[in-house]
Amino acid sequence: MSQKPHGPVINRPVTTVSQRAANPGWKKTQAKIKSQRAEAKAASSILTGDTNQPLEPTERLERIPPRAFAILAAILVVLILGLWFKTTLAMRHNQLGREVSRLTDEKVELNELNRELKAEMARLTVLEDLEFIAIESLGLVSPKDGQIEIIE
Repeated sequence: MSQKPHGPVINRPVTTVSQRAANPGWKKTQAKIKSQRAEAKAASSILTGDTNQPLEPTERLERIPPRAFAILAAILVVLILGLWFKTTLAMRHNQLGREVSRLTDEKVELNELNRELKAEMARLTVLEDLEFIAIESLGLVSPKDGQIEIIE
């Protein structure tokens, strides 16, 4: 029974010494590959929290350290609460805006009514107008001499 190698299988052509000598960028390419492998190894050790034993890509997804999970969960909770708070504030802002508009309209109506009532009050306090209303509307008559007695 043959074992499968861990990680991705990379098929590279085998290079001979003469081919390497003919390709001046070969050393740079090899150095680049080594640095990429080192970066991948460092990244896997940071993700797992284990600097001694790097994991394969499939194992990295299965094993998230509890501290990293707690940090991610906290960030997610903060984001959700922030969105909820922002939505609640926006809804309250809209509600207050509608209430301010309604109260402004009501104030305009009340000011108009107040102006009309003041005009009517001024009209009714003029004695000539008051006498005219009493005679015409209510059918009252002016008192004759001797009908008024002053009591001291």
